[in-house]
Amino acid sequence: MIEEKDWYLPWEVVPTVYQLENFVLPYLDDLRLGSWPPDCRTTGYTNDGMSIPTNNKAHFVDAIDLAAEIDERMNMMVNSEALILYYTDPRGVGHNPDLKYRDYDDDKHPVYNYRRIAWMLHFLDEHDLEIEMHYMLKYVAGSKRKTQTYPRWKEVARRQQKKRIQYVIIP
Repeated sequence: MIEEKDWYLPWEVVPTVYQLENFVLPYLDDLRLGSWPPDCRTTGYTNDGMSIPTNNKAHFVDAIDLAAEIDERMNMMVNSEALILYYTDPRGVGHNPDLKYRDYDDDKHPVYNYRRIAWMLHFLDEHDLEIEMHYMLKYVAGSKRKTQTYPRWKEVARRQQKKRIQYVIIP
């Protein structure tokens, strides 16, 4: 279930890393089908029964466009299935945080947590995978697609991160 602060109108989605983690990726399958997650911020009716059109597009176009853009950005990366399993699968911890410290759900199906995904993608350390997935989210996030390939973009981002750390440490 979406919390009130995690629900967005179509024109509010940038997408930022926070929006990707909490709104877009957990509901990516619904967005692909053209269904925007229901608004949990309002209850009851807000107008007097008159329908006011907000744009001249079909109701499903915004959802499908967003899902297609996210899919296209993830296709530019290697191992993007880690993001998909972690955030979109019902047994993924990003989709169901109650499973964070469990290896199996109630029906004895495997849970897609960092440990299992690290094993699936041949990462030696869960911490390395966590850092990698954070970089993946940052690559997918933003108002525009990245022009660089994912490995090149990650190399530049890590170099910039090291520079920022050096400036902070030196007195």
